[in-house]
Amino acid sequence: MPTVVPDDSRFQVELSNAGSRLVVVDFTASWCGPCRRIAPFFDELSRRYPAITFLKVDVDQCPETATSQGVTSMPTFIFYKNKMKIGQVSGADSAALEAKIKELSGGEGDEGSESGVHGHVDLVNFISKSACECLNDADDHPFANSFTSGPGYLESDCDEQMMVQRLLAAKSLSHAQGGTLFAGFMKILPIFLIVMPGMISRVLYTDEVACVDPDICMEYCQNPAGCSNVAYPRLVLELMPSGLRGLMMAVMLAALMSDLTSVYNSASTLFTMDIWPQIRKKATVWELMIVGRTFIIIMIIVSIGWIPIIQKLQGGQLFIYIQSVSAYLAPPIAAVYILAVLWKRMNEPACFWAMMLGFVVGVTRMVLDFIYRQPGCNEPDLRPLIIQRVHYMYFACILFCITIISAVIISLITEPPEEYRLIRTTYWTRFDEGDRDDDKENFEMRRNVDLQEKVKLNDMSKEEAGAMVDEEIHEPAIIEEKTFLFYLRKLGNWFCGFNRSAKHKTNDEVFQHLTEVASLRQSRQEKLILNTLLMVALTVPVFTYIYFSIAVKKSL
Repeated sequence: MPTVVPDDSRFQVELSNAGSRLVVVDFTASWCGPCRRIAPFFDELSRRYPAITFLKVDVDQCPETATSQGVTSMPTFIFYKNKMKIGQVSGADSAALEAKIKELSGGEGDEGSESGVHGHVDLVNFISKSACECLNDADDHPFANSFTSGPGYLESDCDEQMMVQRLLAAKSLSHAQGGTLFAGFMKILPIFLIVMPGMISRVLYTDEVACVDPDICMEYCQNPAGCSNVAYPRLVLELMPSGLRGLMMAVMLAALMSDLTSVYNSASTLFTMDIWPQIRKKATVWELMIVGRTFIIIMIIVSIGWIPIIQKLQGGQLFIYIQSVSAYLAPPIAAVYILAVLWKRMNEPACFWAMMLGFVVGVTRMVLDFIYRQPGCNEPDLRPLIIQRVHYMYFACILFCITIISAVIISLITEPPEEYRLIRTTYWTRFDEGDRDDDKENFEMRRNVDLQEKVKLNDMSKEEAGAMVDEEIHEPAIIEEKTFLFYLRKLGNWFCGFNRSAKHKTNDEVFQHLTEVASLRQSRQEKLILNTLLMVALTVPVFTYIYFSIAVKKSL
């Protein structure tokens, strides 16, 4: 569809964005009858010639532009290349208009053209130059977002529950840092695996992926806001052979299932270990297992029920929906995380109440976004100013600052944390090899859980159970008759992940394990390799930003 130029200042911007491509400008007016008659044909030409930029200029809205270009009658079609005027057609003559387009473009971009899209250099000829540049000013991701998007990305890549669990399971500090660097390098791949295939899909399936008319979009993807979300699946299903197509779909589904299971397990762990013990003070291991599995089932049901809501609220781009939701929920977590790592005075009450305040503010903005949807084309924007004028990425930065200020104030008016809790938990004490008092608390907690379990399962007194736990004497294997009830109980134990015959480590073994895990010693060779890879991981994204901005300008 042609791009509508809203005002005089935008006209020169659109000509600049077109670069060396041919630009056809329709100078029209709402009161012009011939303009209305040829408008559908002009729209059809924009679909037929995707390599050409088509613009519409209303002379009543852009009078200075019309005057400077010498427009005296409507419709008038003026042709530009490299911002230079190279031709003109006056009147609603469709045959003359198309003939002029073919003359000046050489038929380039026609439906019958066999040139196709062969690579990035060919691809950029089909789309706006500014869309190819990483450093551009767009409505969905403004340029300033490069400096304000840190809080959301920090939360998703540094302190997300499932990622933290994997880092804590690392063999050593070097292994944890190496895994983090590997994840950083993997973040470079989406521009080649997702962004460029999406651009190719938009060019190859213009009428479907790049549809504008709500009725056409509903026909193709059942979403009146747009069909950008089907770009990648459409490319896979249309271009790949049968075997590779099935493999790609299997990989996509496997990746989706892996992410979902990680999220479900992390959420279940948080609920089971942090919330449920507050409800049931003396919960046994068996009970915690059942609660964890049940919570996962509830999460699955909630996720399925949320799908229609996402389809209703996401608009034409699911990625923008995900980014906006993260911008409302992630900054409080990131703010607390940064303060906890960098500031020794940060304490638990400040973490909790600052996050609660941040979540309330963020959820309020998110609910307002859901209630007041973005208006369509030619519709008045009646949304509140906080939504209309403040981009969600800028709001994330504001929310981040609110959380930090509240956390600092609450920390200063409450008691500071105990000194032993700062050992190896802040940036300044990361190499502290002292013993922590809460390590002993963990042993006492494990002993109490074992004691409660043995009291309930073996019907013994607390004194007898305590002696058994202290001496590390475990229950002998009980030989049961293999009846139907036996197999049913065994199936239930397997489903809940419960194994009564599992042996606990002795205190010495656990202390030895904790000592090895807590060791922060690194050899000089390990430090050199990790620091070198860190510099490469920081340099490559900067180079990518610059390359895909400057290189595009040269090619266009």
